[in-house]
Amino acid sequence: MPPRKGSRGKTDDEATQQRHTSAAPPPSILNEAEDDDDGWADEDDDTLATLNDPNVTNLGPNPLIGGNPGRGTDLFGNEAITIGRATSPKLYAQASQFPTVTQLRVWRWENGIPVGLGAIDAYATEEDMVREFYEAMPKPGTGRMMFKLRPIDIRGEEMGKEITLVISEHHAALQQIRRAKKAESDEAASNNNGGNAMGMGMGMGMQSPIIYDRGGDDGGAAAGMATEMSRMFEKAVEAADQRAMALEQALLEERERLRSDDDKRAQERIDLATNAAAGVQAITERMMRDEANRADRAMKAQTDQSQMLLTTLTQIFASAQSQQHSISETARMADQQRLEQERQYAERMRSEAEERRKRDVGEMEERRRLEQARLEDERKQLRDQRDYEMRQLEARLAREKEELSARMERERMEAQNALSLAEKKIERERQEQELKATSVRSEEERRYQREREEQDRKAARERDE
Repeated sequence: MPPRKGSRGKTDDEATQQRHTSAAPPPSILNEAEDDDDGWADEDDDTLATLNDPNVTNLGPNPLIGGNPGRGTDLFGNEAITIGRATSPKLYAQASQFPTVTQLRVWRWENGIPVGLGAIDAYATEEDMVREFYEAMPKPGTGRMMFKLRPIDIRGEEMGKEITLVISEHHAALQQIRRAKKAESDEAASNNNGGNAMGMGMGMGMQSPIIYDRGGDDGGAAAGMATEMSRMFEKAVEAADQRAMALEQALLEERERLRSDDDKRAQERIDLATNAAAGVQAITERMMRDEANRADRAMKAQTDQSQMLLTTLTQIFASAQSQQHSISETARMADQQRLEQERQYAERMRSEAEERRKRDVGEMEERRRLEQARLEDERKQLRDQRDYEMRQLEARLAREKEELSARMERERMEAQNALSLAEKKIERERQEQELKATSVRSEEERRYQREREEQDRKAARERDE
């Protein structure tokens, strides 16, 4: 990571150490306050206790952004980191982010049902999966197949992730494997054809050796050679026919032997099934007889038990009935006594209630009479109070009327006085206006007279000139 701007080339560790050094208190303060030392010691003890606490999980280093640079391998003590990438993408691209993942469990999806295939390395590619599970790959004409992969750790526990992979029948790795297998089969077929031809030639040579005619002319030698070759081919054909017939006869005998063996095995199975059925039937019959005997014994025991139970219950019911009769008689007598007691109690309660009612009636009459007297007194007091309030109200109304008339008269006199003062003021202003108008008019006349005299003097002066 490059140094930040303004850090003058210092790394983060040096900057952190400098901050801690600058944040630490000076020695003078530490010497003056000994309690602070105890606080630092307590904090260190708390830190150690936190480290030893099993409930606290210490997190590892922060993950690298962008994934692991590569997977390290160890070969005879020499470690190396893988760089670059495979020829095809990995099945689990995030495998470098999960170091605990070691394998991928593979299922093939068939008609909605997962079929387990096995496990493969977590860092395998699509080509590795095709070669590992070639027999489970789509055949020509089947189109494509869907596979499910789940990452697991070294203990076989799933990590809660799943990968869906679809592989077509035209996958490059599948075509490559098919071409290689076809080439191997073609080569094996050609080798088999060459071996058969060599064996046939060797057989013909051993059965009829070639005899060369060294004497005579060339025509005779050629004719002899052709005759010998034709005879050799005829013998080879006859030998091939005999061999084919012998092989066919051996095949028929083998088929007959296999058929007879199949018949024997079938008969043995039938006999075994018959014996098993007979044994099962005998066992079943014996079990049925035992079951019938057991049922009879159980029925007899049940009958005896039922009879004994019936007798016991009859005796119990008889004794219970007698006890119930005595209990009911005792209860009836107790009920009669209780009814008599309740009747006496009810009579006593009725007489007490009658006396209480009479007493309540007398008390109610007394309360009613006292209430009527109280209401009459309250009514009289209210009437007197209402009459007093009416008199007070009439007197207050009379006073208010007199005050209102006096106030109106006073306001009328004030209005008249104000009106007379206003008239006087208006008259005075009118007189002042007339005086001002008279003075202005006289001033205008004097000014006009002066101007006229000035004009006359000018006119006289002009005439004199």
